[in-house]
Amino acid sequence: MNDETRTQAEHSWPAGTGGRPGFCFSFVRETLPEQALCLLGGVEDDIVVATQERGLELTRSFDLGYPEVARAVRLGSWTVLMEIDGFQGTRREVLRGLSTGGEAVSVFRDAGDTGQITHAVDGVVRTCFDQLAPDRRWGAEPDALVDAMASVGLHDQGRGAAAPAVDPDSAALALVERLTGVRLTEADTTGHLLTVPFHAPLPDARPSLRLAALEPHAPEAAARLAEKSRPTSRGELIELVRGMAEGAGLNDSEALRRALAEAEAGHEVALDRGSPVYEQVLAWQVDQQRARRSTGLPAETRLDAEARAAIRARHEVGLAVRDALAVLNKVR
Repeated sequence: MNDETRTQAEHSWPAGTGGRPGFCFSFVRETLPEQALCLLGGVEDDIVVATQERGLELTRSFDLGYPEVARAVRLGSWTVLMEIDGFQGTRREVLRGLSTGGEAVSVFRDAGDTGQITHAVDGVVRTCFDQLAPDRRWGAEPDALVDAMASVGLHDQGRGAAAPAVDPDSAALALVERLTGVRLTEADTTGHLLTVPFHAPLPDARPSLRLAALEPHAPEAAARLAEKSRPTSRGELIELVRGMAEGAGLNDSEALRRALAEAEAGHEVALDRGSPVYEQVLAWQVDQQRARRSTGLPAETRLDAEARAAIRARHEVGLAVRDALAVLNKVR
């Protein structure tokens, strides 16, 4: 066995991890496992020590809202986060938190034809590409890893390089080893490890008026608001946001009522993780996840179609209202 073949064999184990295809590993520098799990989206009090089998059981929990689950192990100066059937480590919002003040590298592969390697430094995605298609790169410095990629067999075909027969996932882990100095082995991922169930973080609030989010759920209300879709004053904008919330039945939310009151008083409304608005919309997201997955439950316990539709409306319009509040934060 030559060195290249041996290296490929040493990195090929994730393809059969737990008998399940796909993986998502995030390497976080100079961060303790407990801290990294919380940055991913977990809550410290929810962290337990568990096996991978127990973690898989948690992903199927109706009571927990069918959460994401991640496990963590410390290897040298890096913590490695291992998601069970997840992909949160690929998301810009998550990588920003994992790498702020430091560095993070994530490698993902689903059960099909999609992969992603991302290198983030101090909250900024430096380089990102699909190991199955190394030509497609993006980020602040998309070509920063081209030489390192080529050294493990991830050649840039756009430059006419001959492509050796290399397993892209083995090459991806070899690249991560070059970047971090950490060789993750199958033994590192087994046994009892720190584990946390968590809910996927919300996307960043984007300042925009998305009245279209209301239309599928309350077309009459959406039509009325469309006539006011070009507000000429801050007061009109606030009334438009209030109308979106009322149209989807969100006016019973104390968090939204207080947010609108703060906006009326001319204050900036907190929308980031930990804020009342964020936590309210996240709760609606969890309800939506539970409602969607409940279709597989026995008929006597599953939510009916009307209830599922109402929950979906709260989640989708809730996200749109949060984006509209971001507009208010920019208008003075």
